[in-house]
Amino acid sequence: MLDLLLAEMPLKRAAALAAEQKAMVLTVLDMS
Repeated sequence: MLDLLLAEMPLKRAAALAAEQKAMVLTVLDMS
């Protein structure tokens, strides 16, 4: 069970990073 949680964590972090990047790109596009 614990190894499943550990395996899932990098995926969640990657998803959060992707969402953050997307928001940043949208903000930059919005400003121009």
